[in-house]
Amino acid sequence: MLSQDSEMLNYTGRMTGTLSFPREQAESRPAVRSPGHIRYLLPVLLTGVVFMIPYMMNGIIAQTGYEMQTVRSQVMALENENQTARMEIAHLESPERIQQIAVKNLGMHVPQKAVHGSGDSEKSVSSRQIRD
Repeated sequence: MLSQDSEMLNYTGRMTGTLSFPREQAESRPAVRSPGHIRYLLPVLLTGVVFMIPYMMNGIIAQTGYEMQTVRSQVMALENENQTARMEIAHLESPERIQQIAVKNLGMHVPQKAVHGSGDSEKSVSSRQIRD
């Protein structure tokens, strides 16, 4: 059996037509999509993009609106705080309040007469009543 001719064992040379081996074809040939798939895929993708852009813009606009509302409420709170501070400053700077503190707490008194004059001569000194 070992001495048989190798040509005799080679049956493919005597067969007519072509032989196909399914395993070898599947392994050796890469999977390629036909160009027809691209024709259908491109319009679907473009349609998706056309519908997604307004949806995304709507989300961005809504988010910006929420941020604007937050900033407006912060501005209003700060304006109220500034107004309160201005009123407190006006109250603290009022001359009546300062006079009351000077009289009550510091023991000062309002002079009834004031002496005006210059230091050059004694004749230029005058005295007049400040308050009634």
